[in-house]
Amino acid sequence: MAKKSNQEIEQYYFEMFRKDYQLPEGTIIYGNRPDVILEGKRKIGIEITRFFLENGTLAESEQRQRNLRESVVSVAQQIYLVNGGKKIELSFSFNKLSPIREKKKLTKNMTQEVENIDELETGMILKDVYKDIPELSFVYLNAKEYTDPK
Repeated sequence: MAKKSNQEIEQYYFEMFRKDYQLPEGTIIYGNRPDVILEGKRKIGIEITRFFLENGTLAESEQRQRNLRESVVSVAQQIYLVNGGKKIELSFSFNKLSPIREKKKLTKNMTQEVENIDELETGMILKDVYKDIPELSFVYLNAKEYTDPK
């Protein structure tokens, strides 16, 4: 059995997609850039991509990082509250390009950063404030105090 070309693989997946999802009227043209063009009332270019999770044993894999993120946030919250912190809520987004490599260091840095921002008003925290924590890509503060902050 001959190995399929990348274009053949992309056509296969597009045809599978097309069976389940109704597309606008038009002619399908297979190409390379974009992989598929739907020529109709509007011209729509479609790029087929593949995605996968890394091997779950790798430190930077999403499977490992997800658990590390949850643990770091939980421990940082406990430390912050034990040290007399406010019962506020923070939302974090982690930078997938900077995986967690030093859990204790990140936990300490996040705890210190929360102590620096807990007096601010509700809203998005500017990246400059946590620029020394490359693992974070977004921080949002809900400055209202809760009995059971998340």
